[in-house]
Amino acid sequence: MRIFRECNESAFWADPAAGFARLFDEGERVLRAPDGALCVFGYAELMALARQPAVEGVAVAPDAFGPHDDLAAFFGAGLFAGAGPAHRHARRAALAGLGVTPIAARAPEISELVRQALAACPDDVPFDLARDLVLPLTARVWALVAGYPPEAEAPLAAAVATLSNPESDPAAQAAAARQVRRLTRAALQAGSPFMRAIGDALPTEAGADPVPLVASMAVDGIDSAGAGLAGALGVLLRQPPDTFARHGPEPCLQEALRLAMPVILSMRQATEDIACGDIEVPRGTVLWMWWGAGCMDPTAYAEPGSFLPRRSGPRAPVFGAGAHACLGHALIRTIALPLIKGAFGEREYLLADGPAHPGQPWRLSRLLQQRVVWSGARPA
Repeated sequence: MRIFRECNESAFWADPAAGFARLFDEGERVLRAPDGALCVFGYAELMALARQPAVEGVAVAPDAFGPHDDLAAFFGAGLFAGAGPAHRHARRAALAGLGVTPIAARAPEISELVRQALAACPDDVPFDLARDLVLPLTARVWALVAGYPPEAEAPLAAAVATLSNPESDPAAQAAAARQVRRLTRAALQAGSPFMRAIGDALPTEAGADPVPLVASMAVDGIDSAGAGLAGALGVLLRQPPDTFARHGPEPCLQEALRLAMPVILSMRQATEDIACGDIEVPRGTVLWMWWGAGCMDPTAYAEPGSFLPRRSGPRAPVFGAGAHACLGHALIRTIALPLIKGAFGEREYLLADGPAHPGQPWRLSRLLQQRVVWSGARPA
């Protein structure tokens, strides 16, 4: 089994879809990572391992960030880092919070936030799709769902941006982690139903404090969701104007998310010896689960690089699969559908202003950098 060294090359991160296509052409589905972990690319292999009970999260070591143990504690409280009963309890608690007021029931409020965000975009000058539209909008929606007050939206979004940036200084990330926890604690004390439901669902022996879990969820709730929305819009910018009329927003959204590859990979670990086909996975092996590659595997998706909203085949593992899959599908869909309708209306619509720029290397959620401009003056 050869070593997957392409991940250390800037060209791979500039166009990962092309890199994955070359791997599939070479018949590769599982490779060895430079650090000895296993890199899992193929759709079937990803699904088989994701559904294996012995494949769990990777615990964050207390010294993972050097002297910044508070930063290690922040990420260590995330659902992705849990394993066994502790993870299952935390995941059920998170679902309890999301169930207080189901996302679908918030659709009118979220649609209004989308309308406001689109109305606030400049009329006649280019702006950045992610930075100026999608990320502020996603932060506002997450604040609504999780029960943060409006004044917390901007500092929460800024702190999450620092935590999500692989080039951020660890000291700045540690400060951002403390900020997110302070904002989350204040929202809990102000009576957030979302956070109280999570606290009530956590085992009492764990302290029943929802703040560490909710604070870590904010990164996925804002950054990963924002990357998915911006990436999907970026794909849709390149489609013919009659795309939505012919196919409808929902199929277009699912196909755009598949092509956008918003969450390119996540880390898992084998807690027992596992056999995946003819590949042996010893206990303790770290797995790099390349979900972006699984979305482009030609054995699962015919013509994987083409935009085919009515394609047959499995639902793309855009945000992972199995017991550690992201919980944000409903949130993204509820934001995306009114956003697509507003961004690609019949009278005015977004146009790309120049090419998209590559995402940062080793940024696990691929945040699109794309300037856009409205097609014409919008009605008041």
